[in-house]
Amino acid sequence: MLEFQILKLREKFGVEYLTLVSDDGSVEDLKECLKKVLHEIEIRQQEIEDNLAEIHAKELELNKKMNRTRESIDTRRIFKDSTDKSLNELLKKKAKSRQENYQQVFDSSSSFSIDRDD
Repeated sequence: MLEFQILKLREKFGVEYLTLVSDDGSVEDLKECLKKVLHEIEIRQQEIEDNLAEIHAKELELNKKMNRTRESIDTRRIFKDSTDKSLNELLKKKAKSRQENYQQVFDSSSSFSIDRDD
């Protein structure tokens, strides 16, 4: 928007300047016309630079937040992976222990016999 305003100021300056020249305006009037438009353009150019600096600052802030979020996600993922590994190992141990218990019961019951009187 500001760049568009600068373009319009330049067009307006051209019309005013040419009008002054065609009306045999004084050199002082021509200098004043030029000085006025340059001042207006400078104001808008400074606004553009301020806006760009603000955008850049916000981009940096956003990038910092995103990096912290990524680091947090990576940390949680590492913790989850290590927790999952520990949990898997624990479950394997419990399953092995259960299997050993079943095997012991099975082994002891196979030696057990029932005598039936027919």
